[in-house]
Amino acid sequence: MASTLLLVALFGSGCASVPPESSAPSDDVELFPELRNKRPYESGGVEPVRIDYDGLQKSLGMNRTAEHLGYHEKEFATCEAGYGYSSTHSCQTHRFVVIGFQLYCRQSEGTVSTTLRYEDMQPLSGRTVNWELKSDRGTVVLDTKGRGQLRGVFSSSPKSNRLRIATRGDFLYMQAGEIRRVIAPSKWCD
Repeated sequence: MASTLLLVALFGSGCASVPPESSAPSDDVELFPELRNKRPYESGGVEPVRIDYDGLQKSLGMNRTAEHLGYHEKEFATCEAGYGYSSTHSCQTHRFVVIGFQLYCRQSEGTVSTTLRYEDMQPLSGRTVNWELKSDRGTVVLDTKGRGQLRGVFSSSPKSNRLRIATRGDFLYMQAGEIRRVIAPSKWCD
């Protein structure tokens, strides 16, 4: 116990002491000259990448109309892609993912003994939908037929991961590779 107190007293007094003024760095001394001309990602930091999703999607041949529902994925090399990726640093293989979906709510409550018809469903037109998939997230506004398209870039395929879509406090989870047409409960119609 006495040795513990002695160590605390020694370290405590060392931390509280102020170095002499002559050892303090002056404004004209460069503290880390080896980092002078390096960019943040070269010095161990994370390079902020601003991706041109429209350009990348077009260059990968992944333009989809609203009628193209479902999961689409294409692998690409970041150093060859352009559209915000460096051609010389942090070269990796990524996947560009486009998911087209259509969101309806059904008019009836409870279980249904007959097959649902389009007349029994209402598209969630103009609705803002927030989505999350792996560590990516975004927002999409549905068209007049309840269709939307989300896109993202991932280091590994998110096809079997859970996709969360939410609107007005309601949410649901689906496997990303399985989403196409989604029929939500009637409370989503409100």
